[in-house]
Amino acid sequence: MIQVIKEMIRLNIKPNFAALGRVYNCDYRTAKTRYYEELDKEKGIIKEKKKRKYIIDDYKDLIINKLETIPGITAYSIYYFLKNEKNYKGSYETIKNFVSKNKDKRKQPATIRVEPIIGKVAQVDWKEDFKLVNKQGEIFTINLFLMRLHYSKKFYAKLTMDKKRDEVKSCIIEALEYFGGTPREIWFDNMATVMLKVGKNKTVHNEIKQLANDIGFIPVLCRAKRPQTKGTVENMAKLCNRLLSYNNEFETLEDLINIVTKFNKECGKEKSQAHNKIVDEIFKEEKNI
Repeated sequence: MIQVIKEMIRLNIKPNFAALGRVYNCDYRTAKTRYYEELDKEKGIIKEKKKRKYIIDDYKDLIINKLETIPGITAYSIYYFLKNEKNYKGSYETIKNFVSKNKDKRKQPATIRVEPIIGKVAQVDWKEDFKLVNKQGEIFTINLFLMRLHYSKKFYAKLTMDKKRDEVKSCIIEALEYFGGTPREIWFDNMATVMLKVGKNKTVHNEIKQLANDIGFIPVLCRAKRPQTKGTVENMAKLCNRLLSYNNEFETLEDLINIVTKFNKECGKEKSQAHNKIVDEIFKEEKNI
């Protein structure tokens, strides 16, 4: 059809678009707008359509570079950087959609999977200043302690009002009494009450070292965002989410304590995705070594 229209233009003949549509089995408007009106009548060539320019176009190469070179970088992190450092005026949704379409370019952090050894490791996580509101509108600011066994995934959670080191030590003792035994190592996930900074280095606080010596475990400080700690973090998030669902539904601190106690029991009856078995069943095996 293009060649026919070109020849008509050369001969200064106005095309019959309806007839062209019937011959080439297309709508007459297609022949008119797609071919005739886009032809340069003097040169007989198709005019190049002007591409629409989008705000994100100037940033695409930079976004791809960050996806390829920074392990685990998020769309929001990229948006925040572009907005504050590169004068990006577009929306976050635009960045998020572009990152989603190019997620195969996102560099994933290298991880080494550590198979859990029965009875070897427990890990402690600590959530400070968690706020809940009771039926009367009173705000409760609490702290949450959680110790989780790596092998069975059994854990012990406790609500506290105090966040001092003595409270953490007390929670550790109660957790080990709850388990009925002591693992060889206890890992601590970036807890200020357990760490002691010496210059740029971090070490276990002397009081925690003494507790470890008295009870018989090795205290270990986890590296930040260590992949092996993910399960404990997920359990803490699960506990926090369940507690949040009780906002405006409880009355006293004792109510909250009972909710956390119930949470300990219920989660022992659930399957863990890590081993696809009931937690309490695997815990019995771990406890008897």
